[in-house]
Amino acid sequence: MAAELQPSAVTMDIVMGPVNGWDLLSSFKTDPRTTGIPVVLVTIIDQPSTGASLGADEYIVKPVNKATLLAAVQRCMNQRKTIGQPRPILVVEDDAPTREFISELLSKHGYLPATAADGAEARASVAASVPELVILDLILPKVSGFQLLAEWRTHTRTADLPIFVLTSKDLTLEEQDYIRTHAALLLQKQRPWQETLVAQLRRALPGVLSEKS
Repeated sequence: MAAELQPSAVTMDIVMGPVNGWDLLSSFKTDPRTTGIPVVLVTIIDQPSTGASLGADEYIVKPVNKATLLAAVQRCMNQRKTIGQPRPILVVEDDAPTREFISELLSKHGYLPATAADGAEARASVAASVPELVILDLILPKVSGFQLLAEWRTHTRTADLPIFVLTSKDLTLEEQDYIRTHAALLLQKQRPWQETLVAQLRRALPGVLSEKS
């Protein structure tokens, strides 16, 4: 049906018969007729990394909130309009070598990075043009990452802006809870983070070409 109808998006469970969702998703993403159709996995199985590795565009764990589902479908539909184009991602990082490393990593995987060296610059950049996603440090000159996160979540224009926090700050449990509530991903610089970052970018911004030669 998907090959014939070419829908704008597909929502898919995993626990199904006679073909389970993992096999069906793999089939979707390897068949030239359906590979470009965004797939939203909606399931009780909490394995988003497996979904991302098989090409799922969004992953929602049941029970499903209506607004969350509709937002995921809308992101897929918006994404399909610009599939194959570089993704403008804002890297907010005050340490120049780290900022440069992240930018090179993004470029290597087909994304288009923009950078900000402090919180005020990041605020101005997002005010001028909302990026597809922000990679945000917390310890920043002028305006902290916490303050930016609070501001962006308060304004309707940026309330749904995907934000990945990448920080070396030793976070309290309360700070961790706050970030996990208001950001899509929390990564600590003290631990290996590059592969997780790229995997989650592919999940958040599907459709980008694989690593450049």
